[in-house]
Amino acid sequence: MSWQLGRLVSEQTGVEVRAPRDEPRQGEILTPEALAFVADLQRRFGGRRDELLAARVARREQISQTGTLDFLDETRDVREGDWQVAPAPVAACHRRGAFAMGGMYEEYVE
Repeated sequence: MSWQLGRLVSEQTGVEVRAPRDEPRQGEILTPEALAFVADLQRRFGGRRDELLAARVARREQISQTGTLDFLDETRDVREGDWQVAPAPVAACHRRGAFAMGGMYEEYVE
């Protein structure tokens, strides 16, 4: 591996890492084996990944133009069916928890 214009390049795999040169433990993480693994994933799945990302962009554009989300016609029976979930277990009805952004709270499920 070598540094070229602020980028770490693995000559064996062709992987280019754009990261600061002095990251702590970089050598422990960006090993030749790890870079080879990433290169293999990209070779095997990169094309499909690009297709999915392009579809995501197209879908986002469609949603922004129409202003609506829709559901698959195949799932209409589930949405319109007469069904319900089982009641919550008693142990889950009176529980307390903490969130990283709000401290303690009490929530009661009826």
